[in-house]
Amino acid sequence: MRKIRILGIAPYEGIATLMEHIASKRDDVDLKVFIGDLQNGAAIAKKYASEGYDIILSRGGTAEMIQALNLLPVVNISISIYDIFRSIRLADNSQQKYAIIGFPSITRNAIFLKDMLQSHMPVYTIHDSAETQNTLKELKAAGYEMVVCDVLSSSIAAYFNLTSILISSGEESITSAFDIAVQIVTQRLAISDENALYKEIIENEPYPVVVYTPDGTLFYQSLVTPLPENICNILKNKISSVIDTHPQKFHYEYSGLLYAIIGKKFTIKGKKLVVYYINKRKVPLVLSKNGIRYTNLEQAQNDFQNSFYRISNINSSCLGTLEKYLESSLPLAILGEPGTGKEALAKYSYVHSPLSSSPMSILDCAKFNEKLWNFLTCNHNSPLSDTNTTIYIKNIHTLSDDYFYELLNILDDLKLYRRNHIIFTIDTAPGEAVSERILKLINNLHCLTLETAPLTDNMNDLPNIISLYINHLNILYGKNIIGLEPEALTLLQSFHWSHNYDQFIRIITELVLSCVPPVITTAATKQVLKKETGSPAFASEGTFSVDFSNKTLDEINLEIIRQILLEEGGNQSRTAKRLGISRSTLWRMLQK
Repeated sequence: MRKIRILGIAPYEGIATLMEHIASKRDDVDLKVFIGDLQNGAAIAKKYASEGYDIILSRGGTAEMIQALNLLPVVNISISIYDIFRSIRLADNSQQKYAIIGFPSITRNAIFLKDMLQSHMPVYTIHDSAETQNTLKELKAAGYEMVVCDVLSSSIAAYFNLTSILISSGEESITSAFDIAVQIVTQRLAISDENALYKEIIENEPYPVVVYTPDGTLFYQSLVTPLPENICNILKNKISSVIDTHPQKFHYEYSGLLYAIIGKKFTIKGKKLVVYYINKRKVPLVLSKNGIRYTNLEQAQNDFQNSFYRISNINSSCLGTLEKYLESSLPLAILGEPGTGKEALAKYSYVHSPLSSSPMSILDCAKFNEKLWNFLTCNHNSPLSDTNTTIYIKNIHTLSDDYFYELLNILDDLKLYRRNHIIFTIDTAPGEAVSERILKLINNLHCLTLETAPLTDNMNDLPNIISLYINHLNILYGKNIIGLEPEALTLLQSFHWSHNYDQFIRIITELVLSCVPPVITTAATKQVLKKETGSPAFASEGTFSVDFSNKTLDEINLEIIRQILLEEGGNQSRTAKRLGISRSTLWRMLQK
C-alpha cells in the first residue's frame, strides 16, 4: 500500500520539528510541513491542499479554520492534560500572577485539570482574535503579568507587555494524531479516485503551479494570490517556446521579487498543457560589503519578535521611552554594557519609526578598514548619501580618533540627522563614565540617550527570565524541561555575568540542549559555569575548541553540534546545512 500523504500546518517551528521527527520513524506516512498560525495557516492549507495530499494535520484554532474551508479531512492535534500541566509548572516557577487562555480545545482540559488539582487558577476561553485581544486587555488591567496560552494569545500578549508561556503538544499527542490520520485516509482511499489530472501535474513538486493551454488560456493555478499581470504575460509568451524546447528554466525579477520558473509540456488524456512551476522569493537586501549591510522592515520586525529580549520582556521600560523618543527626529544613542540588547532596541526603534518603509543601513565600525572607509565617505552609493532612511551605526566607540572625529564632522556638518533617522549603539564599561569623545558626539548631534541595564540589575527576576527562556527553548527544540534544581538556580544567580544576556542566552541554551528532562541539574550547571571561568575553549572572544581527551566520537560530535547551534542563534535549518546533514538527522543526534 502506498504511503499516506499528510500536509502538516504547524503553528510554530517546534511542533513542526516534532512532526517531522515522528514521521521519519514511520513507514506508512509521507509528511510535508509548513509553519503558519490561524489565517496564515488556513492560507497555506488552501494553497497546497490540491497538491495530492490525503489529509491535513494541524492544531487548535488553526485546525478549526482549515476545517471550515472544506479542503481535505483535518485531524486536530490534541492538547493533552500532561501538556497543559507541564506549562503550568513552568508558570508556577516564574512566581508571576498568571491566567490560562485559549481556544476550547485547550481550555476543556485546563478546566478539568483545575478541578482535579482543586486550583483557583483562572481559565478563559476565546474563539477569535478580537475576543483574545479584549480578554488580554482585561487581564492586564486586573494586574496579571503572564498568560499560559496558545500561539494566537502569545503573539497578542506582547502588545500588552504580558509575558507568555506557550502550551506545546508533546510527542504522545502528535503520534496519536498520526494514527488517527492514517486510519481516516485508509478508509477514504477505498472509495477515492478523484483529481487524477491535478495529481499527475503537481505530485512531488514543491512549488506553486500555473497551467496554460497552448492558446494561452489559464487552465489551473495553485496560487492563493494570482501572479502579477507582467509575469502572466511573460508565461503566455513563453508557451510556444516551452512546447518546442522542453523543459525550460528562466528567471525574472519584478517588484522586488525573483521568480525562478520551470516550464514543461504535458499531454494528459489527449489534452496538451504547458505547466509552469514557480519558485518566488525576495531579492536579498542584505548586500554585505564588509561592515555595511542592509535590512528591511519585515526582517527587522522578525528579528525583534524572535529575540530573547522580546520573549523575556527585558528592557520593557526602554521600549516605553523609545516610543516617546520616536515623536522626535533627533538621533538616538543607546548605551550599555556588552550583551544587554542594544541591537534589539535599535531594530525596535527602526520598526516603529516613520521611516520604516525604507531599508535600514547597518554600519559596523568594528569592521571598518581603509578601503571601506573611503567608500563610506567618498562614494555616492554610500549609506551616508541616502535621505529619508534609517542609518544604524554600531560600535562607534571602536573607531580610532581620526576616523571617529571625521565621521562626527560629516554627520554634523551635513546635518544628516535632519533627513535621516540615525541610531548609535555604544558599549560602556561597568562603573566607568562615558568617554569625552562619546559625550562630544551626543552633545554635538543633540542625541537622545537610552541606557540598558546589565543582567546584575535583574537578579531578583532571574527565575522568571529563566522560565520564559526555557519555555522558548522547549518549543524550539521539542524539549520538555520544567525548570532547574534550586541549587542550580542559586549558582546562576551568584555567577558573574561579564557578558550579560548574550552570555546568559548561550549558557541556558547549552544547559537545555544537554539536559535530560525534566530538570536541569546542579551538576550540569556547575560543569557549564566552570567552563565559562576556567576553560580556554570559552575565552572572552567567544572562540571555540573541542577537548578530544577522554571523549568518544559521539561525544565530540555532540559538542560540535551544540557550538554550531549557538553560533547560528539556535536555527536548526542553518545548523543542519553547515553540518551537511538533514534537519531530522540533527534532531535525532540531539535526542541522544
